[in-house]
Amino acid sequence: MDINQCLANMKAEYDANPKKAVRSQSFIRILHTFLASELQGRLNPRAIRQGISVEEEVELLGSHKPKKVDIAILHPTNGPLMILGVRSQMSSVANNAL
Repeated sequence: MDINQCLANMKAEYDANPKKAVRSQSFIRILHTFLASELQGRLNPRAIRQGISVEEEVELLGSHKPKKVDIAILHPTNGPLMILGVRSQMSSVANNAL
């Protein structure tokens, strides 16, 4: 899927049920899946041999409690190499401000 198809899928999800798209994660997860796929496709062969992976909805240990992140690039022994948080500002702006 390319970015145009991703955006078309997001639009279709929103057009089908705007309230559900805003209230649930169905709308933004389309973007999560696209971004994770793009990152996975850019891993070089050495990274793949080392077991580095791109995963969605990962629970990581935070300073006080576990935290779910949208997308993470993970090394099997070193842990997270990069973490992405993707937020939709369609509702609850205060809840999504990091």
